[in-house]
Amino acid sequence: MGKILIIIITFIASLHSEIPERRIVAEWEPTLGTMIRWPLGIPSDLVIELASEDLLYVLVETNYQQNQATSSFNDWDINLNNVVFINTDTYSHWTRDYGPQFAIGEDYWRVINQQFDGYPVEFGCESECDDIMVLFDCIGTEFCNNQPLYEGYDCYVNNDSCEDFNDDGQIIDWLGDGYCDDGSWGLDFMCDEYSWDCGDCGGEITDENGYCDDDLMIGVRNQIEGRPLPSQSRGWEEDDDTNIDFANQLNWDILDIPVFWTGGNFMTDGYGMGFSTRLMVNENNIDESEFVDIINEYLNIDNYHIFDNPNESSIQHMDCLAKLVNPETIIIKQVPESSPEYECMEDFAETFYELNTFYNRDFKIYRILCPDINGGGWETNPVAAYTNSLILNNKVLVPQYGISEDVQALEVYQEAMPGYQVLGFDG
Repeated sequence: MGKILIIIITFIASLHSEIPERRIVAEWEPTLGTMIRWPLGIPSDLVIELASEDLLYVLVETNYQQNQATSSFNDWDINLNNVVFINTDTYSHWTRDYGPQFAIGEDYWRVINQQFDGYPVEFGCESECDDIMVLFDCIGTEFCNNQPLYEGYDCYVNNDSCEDFNDDGQIIDWLGDGYCDDGSWGLDFMCDEYSWDCGDCGGEITDENGYCDDDLMIGVRNQIEGRPLPSQSRGWEEDDDTNIDFANQLNWDILDIPVFWTGGNFMTDGYGMGFSTRLMVNENNIDESEFVDIINEYLNIDNYHIFDNPNESSIQHMDCLAKLVNPETIIIKQVPESSPEYECMEDFAETFYELNTFYNRDFKIYRILCPDINGGGWETNPVAAYTNSLILNNKVLVPQYGISEDVQALEVYQEAMPGYQVLGFDG
């Protein structure tokens, strides 16, 4: 019996020694409350639930907005003692993405202030590249010419193999589109072979290949959504300042990190393991090893898993793909077999079957069926995003879509999270 106790104590001591001295708080850990923005982008019944037992931090820009919110909260019988107003400019209501995460340790508490610049869209779930489409940029980086990173383009380079692949009546490529391709967007076209990006970076142009003859579409190219244009008056930079204002008003210390690190595309076990898609790395225009090193240096994420983008075209956020509900249990999206993304999502899920948890055990994996839904015009292959839920202390709040599969989704959460109150809200 004594030997068994010694082994157990030694094992526990070993585990504690591996927990990072400073770490990122996981979503299921005890929390003070949640952050929303006024004007709202979520249903009122969800707001009522968020404020029923926990603090509700409400972002407002003016006294008028605060008075508006207060009036509505009174009408909804919200306890105003649970409401904390934060004065800050905001551009959007997606606080999960630009809002704060927290780094903690012994006598250490920091509000993480990441960079935020909106929602780049990337392709993923790519088919194999035909040999004729395989090209190399000016510094030898291989790319597939008919699989451009951003929507709206047919090819990177309008050569003899490029066609109007998206059937919009025009061929649009990266050369001469008004964006400087010197590596800042992932590829370098600043050489003779690619006509010095047709003047997008300034300087003289050598155009032996004839890539720069057609400027008919320049006006159209400058309206392409995929590569973000400078803001006209208001924009994502307002959301980018939220965490600074939040921390300063609560007199909490700030940890600035020098990367774009969108909250919805990051998932952690709280013990140094992290998960994101390839878009997170690409958004920072650095290679994966450099990105991972920065995150490890600032946030002690020493086991960071970067997944290939599994959606054909989207913001590729982890919270729309999977939900880690404790250090060893994960709920993973499953799409219908008829979906063009079915195989890619199965490959994504299979990766978790091959990983070990912090405790060196297999993950306990639940699959949640996410059927096709009528999404927005900007969405490709829209499905019910049941994994995009919120764990709030002893509750988990799950989006619902008014379809029969909603009940099944709640049942998956109940099985995966015994002891939690599972609540559905309009998605």
